[in-house]
Amino acid sequence: GIDAPESRENDRLFVQAKKAGVSPSSVLSAGRASTKFLLSLVRPGDVVLLEFDDTLRDKYGRLLAYVWKNEILINEKMVEAGHAVPCFFGRNRKYSGRIVSAA
Repeated sequence: GIDAPESRENDRLFVQAKKAGVSPSSVLSAGRASTKFLLSLVRPGDVVLLEFDDTLRDKYGRLLAYVWKNEILINEKMVEAGHAVPCFFGRNRKYSGRIVSAA
């Protein structure tokens, strides 16, 4: 339910940069900030629950899941903090209302 800026150089980085009208380095900077924020919510070794919806992977092969930690929807927190935007793939819409409201 979210799309965050890329934090590594790949094909998607250039798509995001072009769409936003910014340099790839700007996207990478935002991606690193997004990753840092995510790591403040979920640290390596933390137990999380991955909840899947209709579509399991996107066209880039990324796993699509709602991430829960201690009853907190991490996807929603990422959007709420401005480190991701709502983005729905296929028929994955289970928490679209919450995620859009967080924006």
